[in-house]
Amino acid sequence: MNREWRGVAVKDAAVFVLTATVSLLFYDIVYGGFYPNLHGRLGMDYTYFLPRLLDGYYWYSINGLWETPWFTPSFCGGLPFFGNPQSMYHSVPQVLTIFVDPVNSVYYTILFFAFAGFCGFYLLLKDVFLVNRPLAYLGAALFMFNGFYAHRMIVGHFAFHAYQLLPLACYYLLRPLPEPGHGRKRRYVLDSAAAAWVFAIMIYSGMLELGLPVGAAVTLIGALYGIYTGKTREFWGRFVLSWIIALILGAARLSATLAFMAQFQRDYYDLPAGIASPLKVVWLIVQILYVWPEKMLMYGAHFMIGSKKLVYGVHYYEYSVTIVPLLLLIPAGWVLARDLAQGKIHGARKLSVALNIGVIVFIISLIMSLLYSFDNPMFGRVMKSIPIIKSYTNFVCWVSALVPIAILAPIVLFHRLRLAGVALWAVMAVCLTIAAAQIWAYDRNSYNDQHYNFDKIIAAYDRVKSGNTNPSIDRIVDQSAADWGHVMNGVPLGGDDGLVEKASPMICYEPIFGYSLFRYPAGRIKVGSAMDESDGFFNLKNPACYAYPSENVCRPGDHFRVDQQEMAERFRSYKPIDFQMPLRQKVANWISLAGLVTTILFLFYYINNLIFPIKGWRKHEGGESS
Repeated sequence: MNREWRGVAVKDAAVFVLTATVSLLFYDIVYGGFYPNLHGRLGMDYTYFLPRLLDGYYWYSINGLWETPWFTPSFCGGLPFFGNPQSMYHSVPQVLTIFVDPVNSVYYTILFFAFAGFCGFYLLLKDVFLVNRPLAYLGAALFMFNGFYAHRMIVGHFAFHAYQLLPLACYYLLRPLPEPGHGRKRRYVLDSAAAAWVFAIMIYSGMLELGLPVGAAVTLIGALYGIYTGKTREFWGRFVLSWIIALILGAARLSATLAFMAQFQRDYYDLPAGIASPLKVVWLIVQILYVWPEKMLMYGAHFMIGSKKLVYGVHYYEYSVTIVPLLLLIPAGWVLARDLAQGKIHGARKLSVALNIGVIVFIISLIMSLLYSFDNPMFGRVMKSIPIIKSYTNFVCWVSALVPIAILAPIVLFHRLRLAGVALWAVMAVCLTIAAAQIWAYDRNSYNDQHYNFDKIIAAYDRVKSGNTNPSIDRIVDQSAADWGHVMNGVPLGGDDGLVEKASPMICYEPIFGYSLFRYPAGRIKVGSAMDESDGFFNLKNPACYAYPSENVCRPGDHFRVDQQEMAERFRSYKPIDFQMPLRQKVANWISLAGLVTTILFLFYYINNLIFPIKGWRKHEGGESS
């Protein structure tokens, strides 16, 4: 019997590897041609991320991986680095730059997280929702190719790459626990810590903008599980514990980010104008989730900044999981209606089901309200009073919360048909063919018009890696020679590439200063040597003033004083500087370190006791060791 079980396990593993490999190869065929595109260029927003990955590599080449880069001299004459909301020094792509150039690091990261999305969704369907393997493979492939991830990566919204870990977090929060006993408590903590690590990876990867949508997505999946099983208490407990642990792990980063953002709050924008009709909101969501957004821009898709109307690009509406889940809903809905009519679904869990349906309705209604028109002044005032929400200038990204459940719900319902054997594998093959055809046929030619030229970044990376140059910032430059034909927030495309020539642009692409950088405190910065003296100051900003002005007796945007020459020299040479750190940041640093050490030690303890179980472990663990 044991030999038979091993044979089935090997067969299942082989099918999984084959399916995942074929899916990844198809992913490369469909999307690999955009890294770079037909013109040898990358998406425009990589004009932000590639220079910063190179900047991180500069820091690493001098200080090693474990020295935190609190600040960088590479942009705007000096800025916070660790506290920047989109900083990703402690992330997979930055680690990859140790071995490969930033462009390859970007693409390998995209492939890795696409694969991680496949694995996480497969585990979620098979082990949590107990769906048959063919349907689990189908759902995993659909999530791997979801349009939100694929197209945001193409245009350069690279901080969203950790989005694909979302189903893995849900797997840990929802997978069944062992029977009651000491082992159950250990697994409860393990699952919470594992999910917390996923959330912490998102925090340190620069994905803070999607924090609330990710929370909404996890809640939707948990509520769906509650409807499916009637059990949510363990989910909510693990969910809350995981976020507590994640906040502990991310305390240092979050504290630094809040300190920087406190000086440049983004609540001064009007709420974005939405879509004028609720029916059009529903139609928008359905179409962009299951088809493609080709005609969606006609539905009032714009937002206002002052008196200026800005139109979202088509990539803001790319969410499609293909039409396959909708096709599965047809027979699944018929079976569900039949079972309800015949009384096969009893009301033993009415309260649990009702509560979870209420949660789902509330979250979907919230997302719809964010996309609806904000012409009502009272509604606008209420929204502007809500922390975090008030800083958004684009609520379309909240649709990302619906992507996983748009796949999960139809597949879980279709599972009720109880198909098996050849028929089920045939359904999977047909559905994958339809999905592949839809993905392949979609016209993405417009993405070949992205124009960021990354050649200088690669050349600079190669020079530093070969030891032919030592990174430093010697001067401040303007961007008159950059590509003014394509402007991002008032900064020319490639305007942040000055670090490749040991220069820092006086006007950089930094969204935290607002659109067109109207909140950027340029002050006395000018073109010339970084160490030029003028009125007792160098031509180089003291970045500590942006985050901790009171502790360092300065104001955001102030420059290094002439009596701080040694500090300025170290700063422009990518070396750590002495600055006054507030107590709250020191405490946050120690909290994160303690959380990191504790979770690692717990993991070793857990693994050790699986291999060498303590007395009573096997008795209480049940199937845990598997």
